[in-house]
Amino acid sequence: MSNTLSLSLLLSAGTVLALFFIALPAAYIFSYSRSKIISLIETVFLLPMILPPTVLGFYLLLFYSSPLFRDVLHIRPAFSFSGILFSSILFSLPLMTSHLKTGFDNISRSLLTVSYSLGKSKTETFLRIQLPLLIPSIITGSIMTFVHTIGAFGIILMTGGNIPGQTRTLSIDIYENVETMNYQAAHKGALLLLCISMAAMITARYLFKQGKNLHALH
Repeated sequence: MSNTLSLSLLLSAGTVLALFFIALPAAYIFSYSRSKIISLIETVFLLPMILPPTVLGFYLLLFYSSPLFRDVLHIRPAFSFSGILFSSILFSLPLMTSHLKTGFDNISRSLLTVSYSLGKSKTETFLRIQLPLLIPSIITGSIMTFVHTIGAFGIILMTGGNIPGQTRTLSIDIYENVETMNYQAAHKGALLLLCISMAAMITARYLFKQGKNLHALH
């Protein structure tokens, strides 16, 4: 179980790190733009949230077998760690983006107006006002994304299979143990995921309340 747990933690951490750099600018644009095109792009960003993991996984498999990867990049992401990492990033993209967008939406526009009236640029305003106020949303979104990834099953199984040391995460290990009727091992894995999820939920709720108090002060 230690190998599957390590792989799951690495996958979750990599997903959160990648999504920070993808979801943060996306959430900023979605929150402050009024363009219909941007609204359409936001809808596309949120699509993985409502798609069944098997459907998303199927189309990702087709994408992984495209000439782009096979002939141009000369890599085979299907059934590899890089493949499930990309799948996890896409799968959790709506969750992280939604948390960050909510954080931007909750920042008072009057604070930004005052900052601009004092001659501060958008970059200075973002770094000195918006980013500090966004920290609770960043932490909460990261925690929820981490848990969402570590418990992912369908999307990982579809695009990564069940390869020990490469794509066999904790959730797939539980499934494998149930299939082989090794319920004791399955119980240990399920209990571990339950504890991780509970701890994450408690932490996220606490940070959310702290964030609301921080916004109230401003």
